[in-house]
Amino acid sequence: GPVYPNGTASGPSLQDCGVEGCLYDLEFDPTEHTDLATSHPELRASLYRRAIELNMTVYQTPRGFMPDCNSAELQAVVEGGYWAPYAPLPYPLEA
Repeated sequence: GPVYPNGTASGPSLQDCGVEGCLYDLEFDPTEHTDLATSHPELRASLYRRAIELNMTVYQTPRGFMPDCNSAELQAVVEGGYWAPYAPLPYPLEA
């Protein structure tokens, strides 16, 4: 069988989409071969701004962070009867 998900390529695509990402018309290009970002920069910028705006309303745990289960801060939260985000707090907990 195919090694890569859709079997249409001999290897993974390593397209660099930069900071603001690529732009594809998924209705007409469902396999994402034609980046429209350069021909529609205003649409890409608009979608990027909207994604940033929506991202500001969502808490995302920092990737790769492992909590110190023995930390005083985490124990205070657990003993308080609720769980908080696993990321270190930017301020000390008051006793």
